[in-house]
Amino acid sequence: MTFPYSSFNAMVGVRLPKDVPPAVLTYAIQEACRRFASESKIWSTELEPIDIVADQQDYDLSYVAAVVGPPAVAASGIPENSEAIRLDSVKVDDAEWSVPYRKLNPGNILHFEEHYAPATASTDGLVVKVVVVPQLVDDALSAEYCSRWRVGIVAAAVALLAGTRNRPYADQVTAAEQEAIFWDEVSKARYNAETGGNKAELFMRPVVL
Repeated sequence: MTFPYSSFNAMVGVRLPKDVPPAVLTYAIQEACRRFASESKIWSTELEPIDIVADQQDYDLSYVAAVVGPPAVAASGIPENSEAIRLDSVKVDDAEWSVPYRKLNPGNILHFEEHYAPATASTDGLVVKVVVVPQLVDDALSAEYCSRWRVGIVAAAVALLAGTRNRPYADQVTAAEQEAIFWDEVSKARYNAETGGNKAELFMRPVVL
């Protein structure tokens, strides 16, 4: 289930000194959802294993099915109304493949640098996980993520708007404050995505002597 982005309108507007045109507010919220998803990696999809062809440099990920990921996963493996923006991890025969040797090219093409493509063919030897962000459409990010990480998303939208110079709603102090909140929430979300835990728990556990 997706989340109505318009629900963010009041949360963002109340933190600004002046009203924001509706179209501008909508755009800021869309960009905030994309930015938070990108920086926090809360929305990622692991794709089904791919057969490795010896010395092949390019692999098209567009039509590889998803193993895990958010609801509404399309046949391509990339969730609907979203786009893969970068690789999260690449494993070749269960070994992590170093970042400098591969990249995600336009068209969802996994590219291995020359002389660094897997040299040996193997069945299901390539496992790829991609970071996904919502497209610039309304309500593309799931309700679960929008509700849980609303503080960070709102902070990103407010920072964008308040940091826009020569506008009635601009306020550099507010922009700086909200940018700090944004990065704090990103840190929490990354910790949650990587460990499944709540970062706040680190400060709540009793000290054992």
